[in-house]
Amino acid sequence: MSQPNAATLGESNPFSLDLASAQKQSAALHSGKRITGHTALLKNEPLWAYAAGGIGDDHNAHQPEDVIERLRLGMMLNVVSIHMEKSWNQIID
Repeated sequence: MSQPNAATLGESNPFSLDLASAQKQSAALHSGKRITGHTALLKNEPLWAYAAGGIGDDHNAHQPEDVIERLRLGMMLNVVSIHMEKSWNQIID
């Protein structure tokens, strides 16, 4: 995370609970970087804990209820059109 041109720590995995992952995420946050991650299949408390740990955006949410829940938690969403293709109209309505 010492690279001045790095903006994020990407591809965070909610199932990586080891010390090395925690240290990488901590270093990213302390150096002012965003953490991007995968939150697919996470709901309720596991998702809340993941977001509270500093993961600021998701690029796997593709069901309308997943999108709404993540936005309510203050997360940003990266829209990957292939994931959202079938749900897009439901999400923006």
